[in-house]
Amino acid sequence: MRTVIRLCNNALEDADDSAPDQSCHVQDQDQDQSDDDEELSEKQQIRALALYQLAVLLLQGYSGTPSVSPSPSPSLLIKEADFCLFKLGFCTRLHSNVLNYDLNHFNRARAPLPLPLPLPLPLPLPPHTKLAVVYDNVFSPSVLSALTNALISSEIFWSYHNYPTSTFFSYNFGHPNPQNQNQNLLSQIALDGLLPLLLPHYPSLVDCTSVEIWAHRRDGEGHHQLHYDLDERLLVEGKGELKDRVRSPIVSSVFYLDVVDYNHGGGVVIAGAPTLVCDKKISVDCFKEDQSDSEEDPDMLGAMVYPKINRVLAFDGSLLHCVVPGNVVKPSDSEGEGEGEGKGEHLRRRVTLMFGFWKDVSTSDIVDETTLAPNMIGKKGKKGKPIPGWMNDKAFSSLSPTTTIINEACVESKDAAEHIESVWANVEVDEAEEDQWLVNDCEDVGERAKRSL
Repeated sequence: MRTVIRLCNNALEDADDSAPDQSCHVQDQDQDQSDDDEELSEKQQIRALALYQLAVLLLQGYSGTPSVSPSPSPSLLIKEADFCLFKLGFCTRLHSNVLNYDLNHFNRARAPLPLPLPLPLPLPLPPHTKLAVVYDNVFSPSVLSALTNALISSEIFWSYHNYPTSTFFSYNFGHPNPQNQNQNLLSQIALDGLLPLLLPHYPSLVDCTSVEIWAHRRDGEGHHQLHYDLDERLLVEGKGELKDRVRSPIVSSVFYLDVVDYNHGGGVVIAGAPTLVCDKKISVDCFKEDQSDSEEDPDMLGAMVYPKINRVLAFDGSLLHCVVPGNVVKPSDSEGEGEGEGKGEHLRRRVTLMFGFWKDVSTSDIVDETTLAPNMIGKKGKKGKPIPGWMNDKAFSSLSPTTTIINEACVESKDAAEHIESVWANVEVDEAEEDQWLVNDCEDVGERAKRSL
């Protein structure tokens, strides 16, 4: 990222004022273009990426001017970010309230709350509480220890799949468990633990016939684009119209096994990127070839949930969601006291398990150990050993029938989801001020962003 940000000044200096929507776009090239033109195109791609990354940093509140007093106002940073996005041709972006999330949210949450005043009538729940269900202290100590050993202490799962991969992959386990499938640690905590826990909130889970399981291990700055959980095989290989090939889980859920934190100024700051769940499902308009006459959606509500060890987030499987770009933590000038080796060091990574509870889903057979696919069916081999091979590792052995899966201290956290009034914001730039932006406000914005890192 630092290399990319250093190119931001060049991107702004070379921006063509007369064609703002093409300044950082890759131009079409004829086959007979010279090597110089190809090199120029590559530079334009890098500069476009630099502008995009710079806009994200500005929307996250990084002015990069610690010695300047007063520091630039949030509104000015947003205006600068919109200028960069305007140059790239964007008209809409995530709201700054989403991107500039509070790194100290956990510290605030630990502060004692005042006793609530008695109310004459119960107040209706805010809309975002319907978007997300959150439980803390979910799994018992023995189960949490087993998961930590399998996915944090051990590399077997990640090395087996050569993670990170360029191809999405997941595993599917039937419910009730078919005879040709081996139960293991992951399928047990999903079907014997989470499924009954979430059933009171989502009664349609009585129709669940299988669970899809996948995992991610990312750094704090990692994110995942806005997307829907879908039946990937049906979408790609199914027949009929596109709208008839869209199918989602009954419920999707995220389990936070480990979080990213930083040694920061004598204390630890939880900096793991939050999950954003939006009040948006795939509509009929999404399948129109011509969407020019489609009505714009009203302001989209959202629920933002921060990662916390042994926390589960669940939501309607058809809702739009993402992992918000991680907010970069700047190293402190004072000595830290965490477990890292130095100031601003990563202490851990963001490790998550995802569970999609399905009524109907297309599954994939395991062809070999190198071919990855969605909803792969684990099975027993000729000698009774599980396929794929990582399931043979003792770290993923099935739990004892006497093991308590759900923690006695498990509690629903009704206030864990942060309400987002509006997920989207328009990119607003006054074209008449463009020259003024370049001369006064934006000429050193790349340097300021670089210093903020």
